[in-house]
Amino acid sequence: MDYRAGQPGIQATAGGTLLVEGSWYRPALPGPLISATAGLRDHAIGRPAYDTRIAARAPYRLKRKDGPDADGHQRLSCPALGAHPGLMCPLRAASLQPRDGRPKVLTPPPRTAEGLPADRDHHPPDAGASYRQDLPYGSPAWHARYATLRNTIEGLNGYAKDPARQALAAAGRRHPSPAPAADQPRPGTTSSRATRPPASPKQADSCSARCQNPAPYPRTVTSTVQPVRHRQFCR
Repeated sequence: MDYRAGQPGIQATAGGTLLVEGSWYRPALPGPLISATAGLRDHAIGRPAYDTRIAARAPYRLKRKDGPDADGHQRLSCPALGAHPGLMCPLRAASLQPRDGRPKVLTPPPRTAEGLPADRDHHPPDAGASYRQDLPYGSPAWHARYATLRNTIEGLNGYAKDPARQALAAAGRRHPSPAPAADQPRPGTTSSRATRPPASPKQADSCSARCQNPAPYPRTVTSTVQPVRHRQFCR
């Protein structure tokens, strides 16, 4: 999903971690990376610089350890932990070697009462629930999925509002009146079938008899019709 004006940047916090545009990051995420989307929309940076900053967020993103539990809490671990940490942090001595060009935390978070920040944080389900999404916002994978879904929705809306098809934009076609029953007249009209009384048994027998034995055509009709010229001479 995309975000409206005022929504990009830090959207929620939980256990010292930051929810930045749908994904959880360590608090050591640099400020220019946090404000990348706002800078692009304000025309403070260009598209190449924006793509570079979005890609630079990846080493600071928290790692998912397992799926949510029965209560919806999910465990996320620090990216400076593990056998192959993707981030160098002064608070994690094992992450400082080897020096292979990985990003390094220049301003580490403050120590907790136990001495170090928690290795794994249990994030509640309601923390930034309306902003969270699986793919990192602004990444190539996010653009590919978002463009596909957006085009699908826009195409469906165009089909539904097309006057030659569903025409949902026309208010008169949203609530069509139900068709009348076969034995009931339409509104404003009368039906002879509904108002005509049923025929009696005597009338029914008379009609069937006339249909079976039709009367011969009277020949006197043609004999009484005289030509116009004949009537003129017979006056």
